[in-house]
Amino acid sequence: MRRHRDHIFQRPGSKFWAVRIQQNGKSKIKSLKTTDKQEAIILARPFVDEHQRRLLAARPRIETSVERVMTPGKYDQPDGSIIVATDAEITYIGKDGSMRTEPNRAAITKPVNNRLGLPSGIDVDAMFTALDDPKRTALATNKSDDELFELYLVTPTKKRKKKLDAHSVAEARKTWTLFRSLVNKPLKETTRDDARKIVAHLEAQGLKSATIRRKFVYLVATVAFGIKEGKLPPFNPFADLVEIGKDVTRREPLSDEDMAICCRELHRLSPSDQLAFRLLATTGMRLGEAFEIDHEKSQKGIRFCEVGTKTEASRRKVPFPASVLPHLPKKITSKLLDGTADGASGRLNDFLRDIGVGIRNVKVLYSLRHRAKDTLRAEECPEKIAEAIFGRDEVTMGDKYGVGFPVTVLKKWIDKILPVERLTTPAKSVARAA
Repeated sequence: MRRHRDHIFQRPGSKFWAVRIQQNGKSKIKSLKTTDKQEAIILARPFVDEHQRRLLAARPRIETSVERVMTPGKYDQPDGSIIVATDAEITYIGKDGSMRTEPNRAAITKPVNNRLGLPSGIDVDAMFTALDDPKRTALATNKSDDELFELYLVTPTKKRKKKLDAHSVAEARKTWTLFRSLVNKPLKETTRDDARKIVAHLEAQGLKSATIRRKFVYLVATVAFGIKEGKLPPFNPFADLVEIGKDVTRREPLSDEDMAICCRELHRLSPSDQLAFRLLATTGMRLGEAFEIDHEKSQKGIRFCEVGTKTEASRRKVPFPASVLPHLPKKITSKLLDGTADGASGRLNDFLRDIGVGIRNVKVLYSLRHRAKDTLRAEECPEKIAEAIFGRDEVTMGDKYGVGFPVTVLKKWIDKILPVERLTTPAKSVARAA
């Protein structure tokens, strides 16, 4: 087997990096005129990519592509059945409640011949000459952009009091690398059309708008930081570019019938997952918030916890509902739930689908939060109290004063979300009610 040779290398005794391309068994070498390896990698990329594209264009082949069968959406059928299509799979739901799932993809094989429209003759020297632009100065400017990006990662801001955590830094670097590879321009010359290239690339990977927007946050923040530091002009090409909502699947709350089935089948879950489900069903809290609980407090004899790290406004007091109290330890002094939120999410969503309640991306675990909110609206719960129970996404000036509603007030309303009898009814009784 022929040994793999790196495309960039240093000649013996030289500190400068060069790019090496193979043609007819011989190496064609071009100096990159830099001693910085990371800079050399970026400089070499256009030569390597172009050469590989030309090799691909010169090789006729049969290509199998996987294409989507059905556009995502919900389709009501004349016979009363339903078809729910997501980007990944198609679920057929019969009018009798039976379900069948299959991939929303089909393989198509077809000949591909020089689809890139490039010359089939491989001439590396000519390629070097064509791509070598002596006026190219973007890299030096991009190097200063890299320094700006690194400074953004470690500098606390008014909204971000601490440095980014390790996961966020890793995600930020991936997004930054994508920007550098798709848009070979300095930030001050980047346009909205350049930013749209990144959006198109991510959409081609099947990512939803909400996910793309989360990735764009790092680019938006880097430019905003550069503007504040006086290193960039007051224009942010990435801001407000990704619109959320057009491709969002609307989740439905669980109905009373759904809840009856869940209560009847709750014994299928482990004790920890049962408790997680009860907490979400009776409080409307997020799953991640339930996994934050590691101690409790008391006010006028009412047990409660404090949860909410998603935003400043989501931090709140949540009284334990009467229907959950019998399932809690006498006093919470350590982590309440076993494992992680991600693991429990998969198990609980599988549980909903297994018992015939869940519909992928439509009726899911988060539907419990929607149901809780709808229940309090039906009970005519004052909006401010509902906000105190469920948390909000934004903080107003008024939130900075006082200590909020007393736990006694919150407890009265939170007990209305799912009363004691609904989560403690014997299985036979629930089955008859269902």
